[in-house]
Amino acid sequence: MAWLALNEILVRPISLLSTSPTNHRLKGKSHCLGRKAGVQFLPEISVIIPTLNEEKYIELPLSSLDRQTFKIFETIIADAKSSDRTLKIAKKHGARIIVLPNAMKKGGVAYQRNEGAKIARGKILAFTDADTILPMQWLQKIHEEFAKDKNLVALVGPGFPFDAPLAGKLEYGVYNLLRALIARLPKRCKRFSSSSYNLAIRNKFFEQIGGFDVVPINSDGVFGRKLLLLSVGKLKFSLGLPVFISARRMKSMGLMKFNRHYFYVVENIIMSLARTRLLRAIKHRASKNFYDRELLKR
Repeated sequence: MAWLALNEILVRPISLLSTSPTNHRLKGKSHCLGRKAGVQFLPEISVIIPTLNEEKYIELPLSSLDRQTFKIFETIIADAKSSDRTLKIAKKHGARIIVLPNAMKKGGVAYQRNEGAKIARGKILAFTDADTILPMQWLQKIHEEFAKDKNLVALVGPGFPFDAPLAGKLEYGVYNLLRALIARLPKRCKRFSSSSYNLAIRNKFFEQIGGFDVVPINSDGVFGRKLLLLSVGKLKFSLGLPVFISARRMKSMGLMKFNRHYFYVVENIIMSLARTRLLRAIKHRASKNFYDRELLKR
């Protein structure tokens, strides 16, 4: 069984990626603009993407969304007042746009995601990032998972860096395997490691728990822990729901510095560490550059 899981984590995503576009310019025409054949409709899923000066990457998720086999969705761009072509590109793809000029002062990406959720019309909220490639079946699988299990509250899947060095890809493979395993533990030991580049949740439960905590670091990890502690319903980590993420920060920081910076994610697995002085110091150091406009791009 362990070998089967390892195959899902390391081998299957590579085969998927071989047919996935990895350049920054993906062409395509938007399929969901909030109306079809001139008739208004309510989307089943609202895809929410926080942005800030992402003109080099935003085509990745938007063009991926153009190619989705599931069509009844809307795309919401929650933008922190970009000064480049980000919004122009988003408009070309028919996205709904909300501009948040003071986002950096109010909590950055956590605040942006919450504000995007406020205007969402879908019963399901799907969160991803501005530098993520989404397989064609991504929304279809999300829709099917929630449709077949009415008790399912939130769903997450692995992320694989499409442009990382080999060591980085192996590291993410091990990390995703660990996330999958701890999500299958008995209730008392179970952990729900959520990452905002690949997270879906029923809108009503997102509102019920108050959305993302506006904290300077690890807001998506805190979100997963909050869902787990509140016991609001079934939480699932699906190996069959991969996305492909950019390793731009890993490449700019270097692998060792990257790992030191993100060491705080261990609190998502060993929750008691969140209260230790060491983890608080690591998170404080990591959050120093949280409001830096360039470092916000992950």
